[in-house]
Amino acid sequence: MKTHGVDYLNFKFSQSKSLLGYCTVDCIAIQENHALIANIDEVKDTILHEIAHALAGNENNHNAYWKSIAEDLGVVLKSNRYKED
Repeated sequence: MKTHGVDYLNFKFSQSKSLLGYCTVDCIAIQENHALIANIDEVKDTILHEIAHALAGNENNHNAYWKSIAEDLGVVLKSNRYKED
C-alpha cells in the first residue's frame, strides 16, 4: 500500500461472505478466508484491485478511469467481471 501511496488507509481482514475485498474512505479490507485459501497471486490481485479503487475514488466504481488505474497496477481484468457502471 505504501508503494502506491495509500498507506494512510488502514488494512483489515473482513468476514464478508460476498466480497473478496472492499475499499472505504478509511480502509482496504480483504476477505479473511480468501487470504487464507487463495494463491498469493490472487490475493495480491485483490489487494491491487482495492488500491485501484482508493486511487480512482469509489465514485468511479469499475468505469474506464478505474480500469486504466487497475491496468497500470497490473490487476487482472476479466471482461465478464468488470462491466462499466
